[in-house]
Amino acid sequence: MKNNIVIIVEARSNSKRLPKKHFFIVKKKMMIDHLIERLKPIKKQIIIATTTNKNDDKFEIVAKKNKINYFRGGEKNVLLRVINAAKYFDANIICRVTGDSPLIDHKVVTRCIKCFLKNKSNLDYLETDNNIPIGTGCSVFSLKSLIKSYNLNK
Repeated sequence: MKNNIVIIVEARSNSKRLPKKHFFIVKKKMMIDHLIERLKPIKKQIIIATTTNKNDDKFEIVAKKNKINYFRGGEKNVLLRVINAAKYFDANIICRVTGDSPLIDHKVVTRCIKCFLKNKSNLDYLETDNNIPIGTGCSVFSLKSLIKSYNLNK
């Protein structure tokens, strides 16, 4: 089976700690725009996985402006939203990035994807370690393992 790798950015506006943080302006751009710009050198399909909540309509606008895809799903279950986004875009490998990581390092993400692909017969999940700053890393996993995890935790 050919690998269809996507980068899924999990994002929603209704954060309890800092609502609408993705839309804060830093250096004349929204933080989510900085994140997308930093992911584009990876040359993989980028998908914003947001909710169907009206408050998250702005993510759809951001996706269109940045010429990337978006998926809208349930607000309460982010795991299911990511699974459904991957299925919708026919992905079998997911690189997950949180939407509040404007300092993401595309080199780190690329290395994680390559490491996962090289070792995927022995791995279900790969995540950057704690030796890099929070918000600069990602996790990579197969859709199959994510579905298995979801089903075990229903």
